[in-house]
Amino acid sequence: MSNDNKLHTIAHTLSNLSSENYFSHLVSLLSEVTNADYTFIATIDAENNTAKSLAVHGKMGPEDNFSYPLSGTPCADLSHREVCCIPQGIVALYPDDPLLKEMCIDAYVGIALRNTAKVVVGILVALYKSPVVSREIVEVAFHFFSAPAAAEIERRNHENSLLLNANELRKKNFDLRIAQQVYDFMSDGVIVTNSHNDIIYVNDSLIAMSGYERHELIGTNPRILNSGLRPQSFYQEMWSDIEANSFWQGELINRKKTGETYPVVTAISALISANGSALNHIAVHRDVTSEKKARELIAFQASHDYLTGLINRYQFYSEIESKLEENTNGFNYGSILLTDFDNFKVINNVHGHEAGDQLLKQFARQLRSFCAEEDVSISRLNGDQFGIFCTNKNRTDTSVFARELLRYVNIQHKTPEGKEISITVSIGISFFPHDAEDCRELFTCAEQALEHAKTSGKNTIAFYSEEMKSRARRIDLLRQRIIRAIKEESFEAYYQPIIETKTRNLSHFEALARWTDDVVGQVYPDEFIPVSEEFGLIHGISECVTKKAIAGLLVINAKLTTPIGLSINRSVREFMGDDEHCSKIVEMIERNKIDPTLISIELTESMMVNNEAVAKKQLEHLRSLGFSISMDDFGTGYSSLGYLKKYPFDYIKIDRSFVSDMAEQQEAYILVKTIIDMAHNFGMQVIAEGVETLDQMDMLEVLNCDYVQGYLFSPPMATDKLMGYIASHHAQQISPEIEEMAAAGS
Repeated sequence: MSNDNKLHTIAHTLSNLSSENYFSHLVSLLSEVTNADYTFIATIDAENNTAKSLAVHGKMGPEDNFSYPLSGTPCADLSHREVCCIPQGIVALYPDDPLLKEMCIDAYVGIALRNTAKVVVGILVALYKSPVVSREIVEVAFHFFSAPAAAEIERRNHENSLLLNANELRKKNFDLRIAQQVYDFMSDGVIVTNSHNDIIYVNDSLIAMSGYERHELIGTNPRILNSGLRPQSFYQEMWSDIEANSFWQGELINRKKTGETYPVVTAISALISANGSALNHIAVHRDVTSEKKARELIAFQASHDYLTGLINRYQFYSEIESKLEENTNGFNYGSILLTDFDNFKVINNVHGHEAGDQLLKQFARQLRSFCAEEDVSISRLNGDQFGIFCTNKNRTDTSVFARELLRYVNIQHKTPEGKEISITVSIGISFFPHDAEDCRELFTCAEQALEHAKTSGKNTIAFYSEEMKSRARRIDLLRQRIIRAIKEESFEAYYQPIIETKTRNLSHFEALARWTDDVVGQVYPDEFIPVSEEFGLIHGISECVTKKAIAGLLVINAKLTTPIGLSINRSVREFMGDDEHCSKIVEMIERNKIDPTLISIELTESMMVNNEAVAKKQLEHLRSLGFSISMDDFGTGYSSLGYLKKYPFDYIKIDRSFVSDMAEQQEAYILVKTIIDMAHNFGMQVIAEGVETLDQMDMLEVLNCDYVQGYLFSPPMATDKLMGYIASHHAQQISPEIEEMAAAGS
């Protein structure tokens, strides 16, 4: 059911003043609209300063009624305010209210219910165990519910008052004068007509509502209030119901004496004589202008973005689905264009969220202006992502449309302080029916195209293709297989030797992750590592490979004269939160009785992110235990020098891209030399990666590079190949006992 229909149902239910469960229905509906944990309505005993609930509703349904003193509670302050909304921290504001503490309440919304004399006759309250999220919607809802709630309390108060005097009144008169006294108290307008349907009575509320004087209405037909906006057939059906059932209820549109129209929820009852003819008709009118405005506002907020006024994601989906299903315009083509700001987070961080919001609103205005003559739906989907759905645009037309849009929106914007901001957007496009024939799939295709546009340099347009779908499927399959591989510990540790430059002795190994899967076969690190980082799985891989690498190191060192070290690749993200990952590494080393000085933690420079203070603290803790810290791929990031100052590095690894060019390019040679000299000045040692030729090796030795690593010495090896490599290239490091055992065995 749509929000509008839902609110119409609520209004229809609340208009039934004769329901015995009126207040129970009211607080139940209020709870549904405001998503409160508890809602209740209560009357006020001013003399004793207490409140007594008429109905209470909780998450599980109706609750028992209760009464409590108002002193020291937020309810005591309602009479001085319109809608009181305390979105969180209510207990701190009213520490003497025991009810709030017992019910674990954090947020409070309430409104005083006033009768026609503006006297407080009750309160309407919602309680939340968590902060209020949509404050504006909650306040609108309270305005919407307060009018009928106050009217019903007033009506019942007067009814009870009349009942106390019923015996005396019954003695005086049993005719229409009794009803007249009731009607005079009502805030709803009342009209009583005779058998000829001439008005014989109107109450003060009806006079105030219509703007007519009493003498102008008495003796006339009620059609004097008719606005003429309902067809004749509507009134024919209404009178048909009255004649058949002696009752009708519905919504009329009346006209005031000034000519202004206003909606009224009306109930008409016929008083029938003994012979079956109508003696009188009694009509009760309730002006629902404010309720309709509130309903329209809530309906708008349910389908539109509050910041830009564009339709939201849900309404965007709905409009696309309706157009695709009904195809009322008979279009043959359609397309979804998703736009996304490039580096919008930077704008928020540098210029503030107010500037970001202003930019979003300005962009929304640009989209409206650009699409003014087009048959399109425009939506702010979330954050800085917007969507456009076009009909009757084929691929060529959409391409032209998108490129013109890209030029149109890529302009200078100004912050609230007047500073100019240059922004660009990326656009992803999918086509109906070529790419997909339903809304969800079409949207997914456009999202994939947008992602491709952003990874292809930004400020560009990308069209969905089957290759994107294949890539998306491949990534999803890898994600699933990686999860399984982590659970089954299927990742293997391969070892690549790191050689001391001057002695050519084996210094230590770098442990590298390798993976061959039963379903996808062999997957290289440059594919599975980015996927694992994207989906937060890198920690599981690192832990699995570290565990196996340490086990292999124990086997190797048992056969050597002097134990060699192990370099372990870890993501710096592991050290940005608590010390869980730090503790796990320490635990593995202690459990296997390995000297921590043999272990080096390698961190990739490109993975350096925020919360550096936390990472630095944990890495310094590891270093204090004896671990060494190494920066991998040095020079490929953006803040290398800054990181050297912030983090406690022992080693710097020069990226292979610089090493491979140093023999042919003077610039690369100078850069490598500079890195080595700088690292030594910082008290750090240098490892050169990707060494593949003797020329590179000789140059690095001249430059006093401490260690080298690369295919010149060996590719990464499985555990079972390590001893063969050591025996062939570093036999002097093998324990004599092991050599004698090997000789005896041969």
